[in-house]
Amino acid sequence: MIKKSIAVWILMILLTGAILSGCDSAVEETPEEDTEAVIQTSVAGTLAALAEIESATAAAIVPTDTPTPTETSTPTVTLTPTVTMTPTPEFPRVSVEIDTNCRSGPGEVYGILGALRVGEEAEIVARFDEGDYWVIKNPDQPGQCWLWGYYATVTGDVDSLPVYTRPPTPTVTPTPAVLWTGSWTTFIQDPVEREEGFWVFTVTVNQTNNTASATAVGSEESWGTIQMSGVLSADQTTWSGTWQSADESGAFLWHWINPNQFNGNMGGDLYWCGFREGAGRPTPCMYP
Repeated sequence: MIKKSIAVWILMILLTGAILSGCDSAVEETPEEDTEAVIQTSVAGTLAALAEIESATAAAIVPTDTPTPTETSTPTVTLTPTVTMTPTPEFPRVSVEIDTNCRSGPGEVYGILGALRVGEEAEIVARFDEGDYWVIKNPDQPGQCWLWGYYATVTGDVDSLPVYTRPPTPTVTPTPAVLWTGSWTTFIQDPVEREEGFWVFTVTVNQTNNTASATAVGSEESWGTIQMSGVLSADQTTWSGTWQSADESGAFLWHWINPNQFNGNMGGDLYWCGFREGAGRPTPCMYP
């Protein structure tokens, strides 16, 4: 398209020149036949020039092959699964398979402060290198306690935990083998006048070391209330002392048969025995 426009412009220029030349010739009164011959000669030269230009332009322009588009396959995108990271707990924690007591130290000699139950978790605050125990935050009250690790499952980093040493072993006051403290149903009877039956008193005893005191309340209002006090034998199986009512007083002795029965006497003349926890009245009732 460009080369044709150039040719047209050149042709127009040459024609204009030819016409002007013709005009000049007309002035000079050139014959008409010569003028036409000149124009034809000019046109022929112009066409020859255009042919040369077109040939040169065609030689200079090298056609570019337009590539035929080929079908390209769409790549298959493989999705990488998202990895859900489980956060590491800031502090190690412990749970148990079986409900486990939590104590004031590593062992049964230490008192129970709470318990870690199945389904609960507790934070571990320290470890114990001498045995299978963990020091945890008490699940039941403020403070810390020692958890036996036999049934425990621990999660988290425990290497950086502080190491606790064994606390002092608590001083345990042994429970006496004989303990009179409690409520007793007692029976007092005159061995001579047995047909009168028993007088029934409920006696509440408080024992402190080797002494004891008590209040005895009769089952009938007319029998009143008796106050008792006395001392225990070395083995604490015998409690002896005095009793005092509103208008009478005297001596008594109770003798331990088992944890829930005793026999004895009042002043050496009357039977006095008793029981607790449903054990029933002992036989014989008199002692000694």
